[in-house]
Amino acid sequence: MNLEDVIKARRSIRKYQDREVPTSLILKAIELASWAPNGGNYQPWKFFVVKNPELIQRIADTVQAKVDLIASWPESGPFGDTMPRKLRELGGSAPNSKHMALYTTR
Repeated sequence: MNLEDVIKARRSIRKYQDREVPTSLILKAIELASWAPNGGNYQPWKFFVVKNPELIQRIADTVQAKVDLIASWPESGPFGDTMPRKLRELGGSAPNSKHMALYTTR
């Protein structure tokens, strides 16, 4: 498959199947992601794969609380409804997932 085919075949999935993703596939995706270019080839990433549903829910609840806090800041006012809605969309997908992959640069 060439780059044009990959770009044209790309699609967004918003309805997920209720089945576990094999650990080998998750690890392969992380390996491939680590090949992405970055400034000076500096690769400070750390990846954490979380499969525990209770922990995923706790993380999602914490993210949602911060999203709500940021949306309440006066600085988000100029964005109107866009900022809170977008932040909720970003934070709202995790509770429905069986897996969560997090990365950090610290």
